[in-house]
Amino acid sequence: MRNRTLRLLGALSFALASCRSAKVHVSDAEAELTVASAAREKGDFRAALEHAQKAVVLAPRMIQAHFTVGEIADVMCLPNAQPGPDDRTCGLAIEEYKTTLQLNPSHGEALKDFAFLLFQFGKSDESESYYRKALALHPDDPGLLGAVAGMDFRRIAPDVVETKVRLGLGAKKALIQSPACADVRDRNQARFEESIALLLRALEISKNNPEFQTYLGALYSLRAEIQCGDRANYQADMNSSRVWDMAAKDSAAKFGQNFFQKVPAAPPPPPDIQ
Repeated sequence: MRNRTLRLLGALSFALASCRSAKVHVSDAEAELTVASAAREKGDFRAALEHAQKAVVLAPRMIQAHFTVGEIADVMCLPNAQPGPDDRTCGLAIEEYKTTLQLNPSHGEALKDFAFLLFQFGKSDESESYYRKALALHPDDPGLLGAVAGMDFRRIAPDVVETKVRLGLGAKKALIQSPACADVRDRNQARFEESIALLLRALEISKNNPEFQTYLGALYSLRAEIQCGDRANYQADMNSSRVWDMAAKDSAAKFGQNFFQKVPAAPPPPPDIQ
């Protein structure tokens, strides 16, 4: 009985010591993150990354430590760098965002940042998936509303434009009279409706945002093409496109560009098809 009691006391002492040690490590990790933040503010990203990585070593399950490493590596990644991005740094950003989301699947900033990083590398399916997860958590975030609408646009536009090119239709010839119109409409109708609804909601929150207005102008112009056989609805969409384009120019002149971070930029008007 005495031996069993001694063993229990020994186990309890070990557990208490481990707990105290873990608290010390967390405290040290937080100190490293503070130093990393200061270095980042000074623009010394390499030093910031080094200290953030030390925090991860000290506290392997600290969500903020992993996210901070991911953020800093993301800033240093430069996907469009020439002759190419730094694979090691970009890989680290991806790895740490994934770890952050494993520890906390509802981490909104990690979802948004990871989605944008994947978007820059052309991984549209994965990017859209993470944007949608982020939007489900933050349904009133105008940047995320615009991001999902932007992903919709990037699915719709190539299909409409490439179909017109394949059929030899010029800029002044609408798709609405073509036998192919119904197929294009059926493939894209749901995305059209979703993207327009998302952007209208975004504009309720972020009024007079020229990017969202530009998106709407482009979307209505494209949707006009799939008003199969319906000249009145075609003209109505084209009129809406012009209204939103004018609103975007007016907003940009009055309020300046209101760019959101970590979301796909608003598209230019669809190019003329010769």
